[in-house]
Amino acid sequence: MKRNLRNVILGVICILGVCTPLVVMADGNVRRNYIKSKGKLDFENGSVVADSADLLYLADQVDEVESIYKVTVVDALNGIGTYFHKDGSLTNDEGSNEVDSKEEKVKLSFGSIKEGILKSQSLNSLSRTQAIDKNGNALFYVNQEAADESNLLKATTENTGFPIYYQPVTAENLTAGTAAWVNGRLIMGNGGDNASKYAQGFVDGQTNAMENLNVTYTYHYHEGDSENGGGCYAQVENQTECGTIVFSREYYRGGTCSKWCASFYEKEYVCSGCGIVTGTLCGGGGNSCGRITGQIGGNHMVTTTSWQPVCGYSQGQILTATIVY
Repeated sequence: MKRNLRNVILGVICILGVCTPLVVMADGNVRRNYIKSKGKLDFENGSVVADSADLLYLADQVDEVESIYKVTVVDALNGIGTYFHKDGSLTNDEGSNEVDSKEEKVKLSFGSIKEGILKSQSLNSLSRTQAIDKNGNALFYVNQEAADESNLLKATTENTGFPIYYQPVTAENLTAGTAAWVNGRLIMGNGGDNASKYAQGFVDGQTNAMENLNVTYTYHYHEGDSENGGGCYAQVENQTECGTIVFSREYYRGGTCSKWCASFYEKEYVCSGCGIVTGTLCGGGGNSCGRITGQIGGNHMVTTTSWQPVCGYSQGQILTATIVY
């Protein structure tokens, strides 16, 4: 009897299991519409009861779980920029989103939603999309070396044959203080590119400015001349050293010193350069007055005059410079 009861139970469960598979309802139909079991089986006065109402309840619960899951995940994907067309294909353009209502979201297959999750933060789909600048111009690497290094700092809109394709950002690609999720990873910018761009721009600007620099000068040239004066020239006194003053000779009694005092002798001093008498010394004996006339030592300085420029400028001095970039 117990074996028969067990067989009945397994048979009922098997039949009900076959009749109510928990398949994915991609077309939006509810699972209860696929249940073919009806009524209930009561074996040995309630010892075993199989009621189709239980299957309907389970089907409704599974439908509700699926609905909540799909709506929640699709809403989350919309929040991070991933949208769907009605056929389940993906788009990153919010304006192209065709799945708005709960009913449309529930109709999406699990496969489409899974693809949306996997691609929501992935740039693989852009790996063969050529980059453009802010004006919509296609970007290229300047040369083969820049392309081999994927050096985005060396970019041009001129078609060099080395197109730039979109690639995941790095910390250096983002401005300091900004962040982005890329392929499931949080990237926080350090501004490396900006610093490099600034430095490169400064160098390029300086080089370009120097290459195109045009400077016009005005110069000062003396008017007049050093022989006849005029213009910038005037008579200027100049003192030059002629020579050293040295002793020349002595006169005994009756020299010029006799006019001043009773002198035994008079010493005469001359310039070693020009030979003129620069001074005398009266001396000798107890009656010597030691009177000095003129200069008897040091250097003999000669004062001359000549035409010299007094304008304050030197010949050929730059007065102004006009710089044109």
